[in-house]
Amino acid sequence: MPEQNKSKPKIEDFIHEYLGDMQKNALDFVAYLRANKMSISKYSKELWMVKYKSIRMCFIKLYMENEYDTLPDGNYPAWSINPNLIINNSHKYLNDNENLIISEGLQNIIWDNLIRCRFGEQGEGKGCSPGKACGNGTKVFTVIGKKITGVCSGCEWTTGINNPDVTTVNGIKRLLELKKIAIDKQAE
Repeated sequence: MPEQNKSKPKIEDFIHEYLGDMQKNALDFVAYLRANKMSISKYSKELWMVKYKSIRMCFIKLYMENEYDTLPDGNYPAWSINPNLIINNSHKYLNDNENLIISEGLQNIIWDNLIRCRFGEQGEGKGCSPGKACGNGTKVFTVIGKKITGVCSGCEWTTGINNPDVTTVNGIKRLLELKKIAIDKQAE
């Protein structure tokens, strides 16, 4: 019979084991999440889900095997942050804060990191399941004043930021902060 009090895996342990030089940014991001009352739980082999008040905020993916496509720089991704910024009407809070996001220069974090479906009209993306069309087709959104087409709708997330640097991590923190504020306002 399995032990009932088995401890849950902590993402920090996996970060130390798999990220090498990239640990600092990942550990800083995880510390920020915990300090801001966001829960982190293991979702699958390489994926952790982050929630605030039971609402998905983002996923953190640690690439523990090099079975993925390489990045434009020729390296494999080590980790990624996959914010739930657009799906399920989450983009409403972005549009409600459009002027603030643009004035802080955060819009490109979203625009430049959308996951596009390889089977969509633009065809430049990888899709969420290589070799398979998205079950739901692609979607069109207006996000922060820009019409976005070809976004993969079969994924748990629509934005994927691989190996984020300090500036990008700080921008993601700010976007998550804005989403937390919107969640708190809805609860009032």
